[in-house]
Amino acid sequence: MQSVRGLKHTCQVAMLLALLLTVFTGVGRSDAENSPKDPSADAEQGYISILYPIKSATLSSEVMGVIHKINFDMGAAFKKGAVLMLIDDGYFLSEKDKAEASKAFAAAAYQSKRELYNQKSISTHELAKAQSDYQIAMANFDIAQKRLAACTIRAPFDGKIAKRLTNENEFVAEGQPLLEIIDDRMIRAKFHLPASIYAQIEVGQCFDVRIRDVSRTFKGIVTHISPVVESNTSSFQVFAEIDNDRNSIRSGMTAYVMPVPVESK
Repeated sequence: MQSVRGLKHTCQVAMLLALLLTVFTGVGRSDAENSPKDPSADAEQGYISILYPIKSATLSSEVMGVIHKINFDMGAAFKKGAVLMLIDDGYFLSEKDKAEASKAFAAAAYQSKRELYNQKSISTHELAKAQSDYQIAMANFDIAQKRLAACTIRAPFDGKIAKRLTNENEFVAEGQPLLEIIDDRMIRAKFHLPASIYAQIEVGQCFDVRIRDVSRTFKGIVTHISPVVESNTSSFQVFAEIDNDRNSIRSGMTAYVMPVPVESK
């Protein structure tokens, strides 16, 4: 009986020791996994970078209506001012004509009231009311003109259609996104460098940027440097611009920025 108790005691001690060993091992592993990663680990192949166009925009509808015509499909290039899309403008044309007629009537009424006021036939209040009606009519006409113009969606810059978010004959609400457009003639690279080389980096420096997807190396010019070092990675963010003159780089490609500046701008 005594030996059985001793055996149980020995087993309990062994289990306790095993549990303590597991806990301490787990803590050590957790500390290692949660420790800051040094970006210099990628120094040999370059610092990984995200590429995206310098100019991009999502064009949304300023009025509600039915899509009448889409002039450019995904990937198509366009020039600034080009008509990208048309919303049916029948209703807004009628509203503009109505506002124009109201403005003309209010202008005539205001002129008549001024003449009567000069003849001392009406009060100052009546003249002020006529003037207010005319100003409101002019404002309503300006609004109607802008809403009519909003039926024509024009390109704010040279670029390409990245994504169509609607189709012809679909109804769209005011504020609904219609198109995503980009200008990728210049590409921006966003990457992190280790804090240990912060003092060596400055705006205007030129880096080699290797893009494996196109098997080419480009020159990137540093344009922005973050003034803050991120404590969890001991790194800082840098932006560089790449001339995409041959139109070979695509937004979303992965690039590797070589760690040593090759020259100054």
